[in-house]
Amino acid sequence: MNQRTQALAAMRVLLVSLEYPPYSFGGVGSHVLHLSTALAERGIEVGVLSPGPGEGEIDEDGIRHFTVPIGRRPGGKLLSFALKVPGAIERLSESFPPDLIHSHFGPGAFLSRRTLESSPLIETAHGTHLGELLALRPLRRLLPREILGKFSLYPVLAALDLLCYRKCARIIAVSEMARQEVSRYGRGLLGKTVVVPNGIRLAEFPLEISPSPSGEREIRCLTVAFMQARKGLDYLLEAVRNLPRGDVRFTIVGDGPHLARLKRLSHRLGVAERVTFTGRVGREALRDEFRRSDIFVLPSLWEGQGIVFLEAAASGLPVVATDIPGVCGMLEHGVNALLVPPRDSLALAREIERLAASSGLRQRLASEGLRRVRGYDWNELVRQVISLYSSILEESTRGE
Repeated sequence: MNQRTQALAAMRVLLVSLEYPPYSFGGVGSHVLHLSTALAERGIEVGVLSPGPGEGEIDEDGIRHFTVPIGRRPGGKLLSFALKVPGAIERLSESFPPDLIHSHFGPGAFLSRRTLESSPLIETAHGTHLGELLALRPLRRLLPREILGKFSLYPVLAALDLLCYRKCARIIAVSEMARQEVSRYGRGLLGKTVVVPNGIRLAEFPLEISPSPSGEREIRCLTVAFMQARKGLDYLLEAVRNLPRGDVRFTIVGDGPHLARLKRLSHRLGVAERVTFTGRVGREALRDEFRRSDIFVLPSLWEGQGIVFLEAAASGLPVVATDIPGVCGMLEHGVNALLVPPRDSLALAREIERLAASSGLRQRLASEGLRRVRGYDWNELVRQVISLYSSILEESTRGE
């Protein structure tokens, strides 16, 4: 067996992410969980480095999960983690020397040249901190501590993005929008950036349209999101107030810093009786919420891509969303979704009303959503990632 074949046959990959269950689980955490699982299922040795309550290691389903403690300040978590990553990788390399390091959303920024000579770096751009910062307007929708935190820390986090991009052998963007955001840091980065979208494990979803219960008169709208400003949930509550139909009910699943404020806003707008906030729920309870719903609604102001839209489509739900770059790459107005301008609660109310009034339209959008979502299965997408890993190892081997 030659050196190149050995390198590909015994591939050892370390994924580095601020989010990973059970300690933190958002869109990036979901991505890393499914990617690590799909890689391990194909015989690749997989390690994951993420924040945790202390420094340690857990072996889970063939994945070695390494953890380091970090600071608790929300905006400073990534910086704290990025500063600890180099030392953590040096220590864990004694038992798990990675062939490749795959960083997610910036924590590989401070890796040394010596580390990168033996373990090339790949970065997945789930969007950029600069792009997210530009989407956060108007400021009155932010909590006071967010205004201080985001506008003081996000320039630092954007610098982490740039440092990481410059050190990478390749950059994976989860959407064409994310690829264009990367180019804001330098047009030369486009040459080493490829698009591999977010995915889901289709086997976990029904992949069928569930009929409404017999005799059910209410239309149930579901929203699943981390409660932060960029999810646009203020505009959803304003849309509920502007919705003339009284038979449409809303369930909002998730927690986060804006949850208490949004509950107060629902009372102030007079819509609290039509809106249920469940808080965070487990995966099985979330699948039940998808099954019980008729429409999925999320009026985001910014998304890298939005895994939850794929989950809604795979659950057989028609989608109402905003016409923003990170969404319109997978959702098409009038085809598999209804899209409205961001920050337009009146337009959002009109499209929810339109969809609630027409079971035929709901059926048509959901059917096309089911057809398109089959192209986002991790079982297929992981092949693209492995191919990229292999090409980088080949280049590294030739350079020795």
